[in-house]
Amino acid sequence: MDNNSIINRNNNDTNKHINYRQPMYLTRSSSILYQILNKTLDYSIKKKDEKQFINVRLQLLDQQYCLEMDRQLWRSYLDIGLQQHLWPDQFYTMAKTNDFDLCKQYVMNSIENNKKQLNHCQFELTKQEQQFQTLDRERKYLSKRNNDKLIKFKDDISEKQRLTTISTTSHMNNQENEYINRLITIREKQGEIWKEQLMLEIRIHCKFLPQNFDHLENFVSSIGYLPLNNNQKAIEIKNKRFKIIQEAKRHWLNYFLNIYEIKIQEYEQQYQNEFIKLESLLSNNNDKTMLNNIKEHINNRINRLKKDIYDKMTSFRRIILQNRQRSSSTKNVIGVSPEPYLNLISNPFDKRQWNYLSFGPSYIRGNQSAIRPKCQQETEIKNQHKDIYSKVENHLTGYPHLIPRNNAIFKQYSDHLLDYLNQSYFTPLSYKDQLISREQAQILGSIRRIIQNMNLIIRVTDKGNNFYIGSAVEFEKKLKKFSLIQMHS
Repeated sequence: MDNNSIINRNNNDTNKHINYRQPMYLTRSSSILYQILNKTLDYSIKKKDEKQFINVRLQLLDQQYCLEMDRQLWRSYLDIGLQQHLWPDQFYTMAKTNDFDLCKQYVMNSIENNKKQLNHCQFELTKQEQQFQTLDRERKYLSKRNNDKLIKFKDDISEKQRLTTISTTSHMNNQENEYINRLITIREKQGEIWKEQLMLEIRIHCKFLPQNFDHLENFVSSIGYLPLNNNQKAIEIKNKRFKIIQEAKRHWLNYFLNIYEIKIQEYEQQYQNEFIKLESLLSNNNDKTMLNNIKEHINNRINRLKKDIYDKMTSFRRIILQNRQRSSSTKNVIGVSPEPYLNLISNPFDKRQWNYLSFGPSYIRGNQSAIRPKCQQETEIKNQHKDIYSKVENHLTGYPHLIPRNNAIFKQYSDHLLDYLNQSYFTPLSYKDQLISREQAQILGSIRRIIQNMNLIIRVTDKGNNFYIGSAVEFEKKLKKFSLIQMHS
């Protein structure tokens, strides 16, 4: 088979249209997208043909942006590969050849195919020249992704050069090879322990512990009897059982996490002992350069292993969240994460509301002002500016500063403060952040309605920095009782 047929065969996939994963703002509800655009453009998009035009155009702009990012990445691949006269093994596999020039042609064909697709996009876009700022904001992650790929490309080439240097500058004996293999094996076993630890930490964060932790609840007997006509006593018993189980699970989790730390330290000690032996062996041959190359080779290999593990955790977290959502048992399982103290017989909040309340009073919500109408934002900016400026002015004009109120520095500060507030309030959020802000606003509104309709009270607890939720009537009784005790004491 000649070179041209090999190149054509290996570029079949490249000649097909590249299907990129569309961003969230193009796959979710279009009504939210138009609400965002209405506010950004200060124009109400209502007509069907306008919406259809915008939808098609945004898809074309998104495809153009992705192709541009792809072109930059593959051009960097080509430049580095030609400079080093070397390709990573992954590229030889993709090109289905071991020949440098054929692999080079594969990369060049990829760039050419990208150029054709980009020209087609630009041709479609020449009909209209209007641009939306939404695109760059939504697709920033592509720059990071391509940068990571480029770093991996450079690291793979450096690794191949290092291995070549090790194999050509020194003839290692079997004993030296055994030490290197043992060092790599120890690091790989250590990486597996670290992976298990990460998976458990993700389960804790996602509030979906392994089943053996949930079985702990079976050891604490369920409440078979609750006092009649004494709600406060019944609530106290339920909360006490909850606290006992939660603390037991936390102690058990700490035990497991400590075991992981101990195992990691044990493998670290094994690694250091083996490395000292190898260092001693090579130092006898006065070969420090060889030792440094081996050390760097092992470290880079393990760093790649760690990165692969860390990357897999993203999909693992997604799977855990999906399993948690499907599970029917999680609703009644006691978790280890902090939760509000509920001084009620039954929980009036649904799962989303309760999870939101569990974040506690120190939780920083998404920028709620970004989803408000412009007139409300301007009013809020005016109020914030007046409040902050007056406090600063009163402080600086008083003792010991005694700065005159007509000093020009106050005008400069006022202008800078106003610019900062305008930038903070009017900087557009990404589509995902706007969705989160809207969802949080809806959840918060529903929580407020429940509190008002059921005459509940919500306060920050003295200990634990969490919420206390209970009946306003019962809270008032406790407050009066506490005041009487204080008076007589």
